[in-house]
Amino acid sequence: MRMLFTTTSGAGHFLPLVPLAEAARAAGHDVAVAAPEESTAMVEGAGFKHLPFGGVPSDDPTRTEVLRRLPTLTPEEAGTLMGKEVFGRLNTSAALPGTVQSVSEWQPDLVISESGEFSGQLAAEAAGLPRLRVHPGLSRAGFDRIVALGLTDLRLGLGLDPDPSGASLHTPPQVGYFPEAFDPSDEGSPPVLRIRDPRYRGFTPGHRSDVVYVTLGSEAASMPFFADALRSAVSGAVAAGFAVLVSTGRQGDPRVLAGLPGDVRAERWVDTAEVMATARAVVCHAGAGTTLAALAAGVPIVAVPLFAEQPLNAERIAAVDAGVVVQPGPGLDSRVEAAVRSVTTAAPPGTARMAADIAGLADVSAALELAERLVDGSPTG
Repeated sequence: MRMLFTTTSGAGHFLPLVPLAEAARAAGHDVAVAAPEESTAMVEGAGFKHLPFGGVPSDDPTRTEVLRRLPTLTPEEAGTLMGKEVFGRLNTSAALPGTVQSVSEWQPDLVISESGEFSGQLAAEAAGLPRLRVHPGLSRAGFDRIVALGLTDLRLGLGLDPDPSGASLHTPPQVGYFPEAFDPSDEGSPPVLRIRDPRYRGFTPGHRSDVVYVTLGSEAASMPFFADALRSAVSGAVAAGFAVLVSTGRQGDPRVLAGLPGDVRAERWVDTAEVMATARAVVCHAGAGTTLAALAAGVPIVAVPLFAEQPLNAERIAAVDAGVVVQPGPGLDSRVEAAVRSVTTAAPPGTARMAADIAGLADVSAALELAERLVDGSPTG
């Protein structure tokens, strides 16, 4: 059968699709990935056929205005603005023509979308195809309801009924990587098949280096506050007495850290699974991918949430006692220093619990079986 995966441009969105896509290919299915035009190297580098769709230009005035406003908003306001205007309206409007064309020409039997990409779900719904969603992060219905507000005109243009509640996003089966203890359902959330991401090794106590890993993810580098926030986070980790490994993201420039004292190594990209196997702690934005990798490896987290779903992830990190949350802004370096000292002096007890929970999740083969049942019409409940 033919399986079309759809993703937005960030590695943190695409990589969670890879385990299921690889399993599908290994089982003999035809696999293609619909993603923004600039994602060719990322998709083809992972060994998949790339079906490009349009993206939002970096100088798009609406996008520029949204990013300008983010630092002035509360986390809740920022999440609403990003969900409705960027993930809902802007990204999906740009992607939809190409995704509809890919569905028409490549003729998949099933469309599998990461949960931040919505053109694939709309195109599949309009074509009457089975759908599946993969959640790189929390499987919260609240975010879908926000995004749905930006999808109304696009649904009408495809001949679909309006869906202001986002209910159509919960009709297909859902797959996620976080254990229920970290990702409890909110009101209206659909059931989630929780699987173990094979990229991440389990908890191996006693093999920790004196290196702290610092990253603000793959998306933040395009935002105006990136350089100051990253320099402050790195400075705090250095001041706590550690060597620091930094990933700026592929869009980031390691030169933004020029002149900082201490033992600092900066790269655009590192293998997160390898880093987490030995890191003493991680200072991060609480993005889903970095958070999952740290939890799976039992690495304490110092979370600096910046935008989108990150404040929610940070709340969960604190709730399960797997790390410490510090807020961005002036004085960040001092707050990071204190937090790093705290989590490296005594590891938060939730780190071991989360690693054990993740190690006990189902194998990716369970998600592949679910996808296959969708196509052949077998029960999926």
